[in-house]
Amino acid sequence: MRRFLPADSNARVLCALSLVAGLTAVGCSERRAPVEPGGPSVSLGVNRGSNENMRGPMNATIVGSHVDLADAFRISLTGDYVAAGVGMRNMGSGTISIPTLPSGSTIKKAFLYWSVMDNASSDALTKGTFNNNPITGSLIGTAAPPCWTATQIFNFRAEVTSLAQSGENTLAGFASGLTDGSNPWTSIPTLPLFEGASLVVIFSHPGSPGKVIIIREGAVTTVGPPRIETTFSGFTTGASPLATTTFIVADGQHTLSGLDDNPGFNNRIFVGATEIANHTLKGDGPGTQLWDTKESDISSNVLSGATSVTVGIESNTDNSSPPYDCLTWVAQVLSVSVQSTVVPAEQPATVTVTEGGKPVAGVDIPAGTFIQDVTVTVHFVDLAAGQRCHDFLLGQIGRCLEITAVDPTTGGKATLRNPVTVGLCLDVARPLDVFKFEDRQGNVVALEQTAAAFLDCSGFTFGSAESSSPLNRFATRLWRWLEPKPLMAAHTGFGGIVPGPKLSFFTWAEPIQTSFAGLSVNVRRSGKDAFAVGGTFNMGAKDFPPNQGEQGFVPADHDVTLGFGKYFQTIPGRSFKPRSGRFVYTAPPGTTTGVLAMEIRSDGGFTTSGAVVTEGGTLPAFRPFSLQIGHRTQGAGLKCGSDGKCVRQH
Repeated sequence: MRRFLPADSNARVLCALSLVAGLTAVGCSERRAPVEPGGPSVSLGVNRGSNENMRGPMNATIVGSHVDLADAFRISLTGDYVAAGVGMRNMGSGTISIPTLPSGSTIKKAFLYWSVMDNASSDALTKGTFNNNPITGSLIGTAAPPCWTATQIFNFRAEVTSLAQSGENTLAGFASGLTDGSNPWTSIPTLPLFEGASLVVIFSHPGSPGKVIIIREGAVTTVGPPRIETTFSGFTTGASPLATTTFIVADGQHTLSGLDDNPGFNNRIFVGATEIANHTLKGDGPGTQLWDTKESDISSNVLSGATSVTVGIESNTDNSSPPYDCLTWVAQVLSVSVQSTVVPAEQPATVTVTEGGKPVAGVDIPAGTFIQDVTVTVHFVDLAAGQRCHDFLLGQIGRCLEITAVDPTTGGKATLRNPVTVGLCLDVARPLDVFKFEDRQGNVVALEQTAAAFLDCSGFTFGSAESSSPLNRFATRLWRWLEPKPLMAAHTGFGGIVPGPKLSFFTWAEPIQTSFAGLSVNVRRSGKDAFAVGGTFNMGAKDFPPNQGEQGFVPADHDVTLGFGKYFQTIPGRSFKPRSGRFVYTAPPGTTTGVLAMEIRSDGGFTTSGAVVTEGGTLPAFRPFSLQIGHRTQGAGLKCGSDGKCVRQH
C-alpha cells in the first residue's frame, strides 16, 4: 500500500517492509512503501497463545507480531445487535449514528472499538469522551501498523452500555496528531494516527428470535492474498437460521493514494470459501476514509444444524498483483439464531425456540447460574399418539419442549446456582400437559409463577388454531435444575388449563400446604391405590389474568379438579353441598374409583380421600398431588414412606 507525501515535499522517504521468519523490519522515517510479498509469509510473534479459531490459509500474509482474534463476548437472548462506525483520521472526533431499535428493546451491552497508530503505548491512546462522558479503553491487541509511519497499531475496547443510545453518539478527545480533518494523503503524518471507531449495541427484544451473539477481537494486520479467517463456534443453529456478521477493519482504502489512481484495490470478504462481497473494506467510513464497519447478512451461507461459522478477509487488487492494501482486523461480530447454545461460565443467556420468526418457548438464565461453560439445548419433540412428555420439560398435547443443560467437558447434566425462568406459549389447540419439577434427589420442588417477557406469544398459530389477540405467557422459576433430571412433564394438571375465547392459558401451581397425607398401594391386591390428603388451599384473590381477582370457593361458579398420581378428576362445583361453613362432596353410591369424599372450608382447609387405579410398585413411593378450584391451581409432590405416611416435598 502506498501512502503518498505532498507533491512538493522533499521528505519523500519510502521504506521496505520485509517478512523474514515472521519478524517485521522497518527502516523508514515517514511512510511505508508498497508491500509486495515475494516469499512465504508466516504468522509468528506476539499473540494470546494458540487459537485454532483464528488462522490464515497457507501463504496468507499476516504482517509481523499480532494478536489473533478470539472470543471476547458472548450472549444468548431474544434480540440482536446493531453496529455502526466513523472514520476519524486527522480528526480525533466524530459521530456514530445508531438506527432506532425496535420498540420495547433494552440495550444489554454496548462496546466501542477504536484503533490508533503510534510508536509507543501511552495513556493518552486509551482516552476519549463518548456522549460527553470520559471513557477509558482496554487494550485488546497490538499489531504491525498497516503501512503508515508508526511502529505499531493499538486496538482498544470500552464498554459504554450505560451511555449508548439510538441516534447520534458523539466521540471527541481521542488521541490524534492532527485534528483539522486534513487529507491523510496530502498532509504530513503526525503521530498518533487515529483510524476510526465502531459502536456495537446488543439489545433484547421480546419480538425477536432467539440468537447467540458473539464478538471476537484482536489485532491482525494483513497484506495481499490469500484470505485470513476467524471461526465462531459453540452453538448449533436451528432450522432456517438467521445470521448477520460485521467486519470491523482499520485502514481500508479505495486506491493506493486514497484518490482515483490505479490499480484499484479489490478487498474481499468471505464466509468459508464463498466470497460474499468484493471491492469492499475500502475505508467507507462514514467520516474520513481508513475505517470500515461492514455488516453482511449471511443467512444463506449458514446451514441448519451448523456448529460453527468461519469468515475471512482478503487484501487484493483488480489484477490480483501487488501492490496490495494493508488492513488491520480489529473485531468481528456474529449474530445467529440457534437451537443449542454454549453459555459461558457466569454469563447470562436466553435460549429460545422460534416459530414464525418469534420466540414461543425457552429459558432465561441469569448471570452467575453456571460455574462452567454449559451447552443449553431447547427444542420441541413430536410425540406419537397417546405418548406423554415424561422425560421432557414442558408438554403440549402432541409434542414436548425439551430443555437440557450439559457440561460439554463431561457430558453430564449441569448444576445451576440460581433460579432460571422457563416459558411456553399456549393456544387452545395444544392444551398443556405439564406437571412436576424434580431436583437432583428426585424430589418435587414447588413452582413459582412469573412472567416470561422474553417470549412473543402474539399472532402465531399452532396447528389449525388461530389467535386474534396476544396470548398470556407465564413461566416458572426453578431451583436446582437438571441434575440428574430435567423438569419432568407427566400427565396433566399442576399448571392447569384456563379456557378463554379462542385461547388457552396456563399458570404454575402454587405450593399447597398439607397437614396430613397417606397412601396405600394396591390395597388387598384390588388393583387400587387408596389415598387421603388434608391441608389448606390459598383462597386469596388471583392476581394475574385471566380470571384475575377470582377468590374463595363459590360452588355455583367454581368446579374442582383433583389430581393424585396419574389420576385426575373434575367435580362440578354444584356437587358440593353446604354444611355449617363447609362444602361437602360425597361420591354417588356404588362408586369405587375416584374421589370418594371431599370437604372444603371457607378458610381454604380441605380433606379428601379416594381410590385410584394402582400405579404399581411398593412403598416408599412418590405421588404428585394438585387441587384446582375455579381457575386457581395449587399442588405439591408427596413422598410416601414405607409406613404409608406422606410428606410434602419442599
